[in-house]
Amino acid sequence: MNRKELSTRIADRTGLGFRAADDAVKAFAEIIAETLSEGETVRLQGFGTFKVIEKATRQVYNPVSGMKEERKPEKVPVFKAADALKERVG
Repeated sequence: MNRKELSTRIADRTGLGFRAADDAVKAFAEIIAETLSEGETVRLQGFGTFKVIEKATRQVYNPVSGMKEERKPEKVPVFKAADALKERVG
């Protein structure tokens, strides 16, 4: 499902117009991204948790050069589904 399809479903369920639903979806994504970039966690009860983890320095293999290289630590966003969501899906 892409953003347009999600916005259409939200508009159908809520009675909002498509443009209002699409604006809400965009705002939701922007707020989560802003919150994560500030180092905070977003918890949605019954849905899941968005957070940022820091991956440690690690050795990686470069297939082009055939050499091992050191990968710098990096921060990556992750999502962990809540038990309620896992039960509903699975």
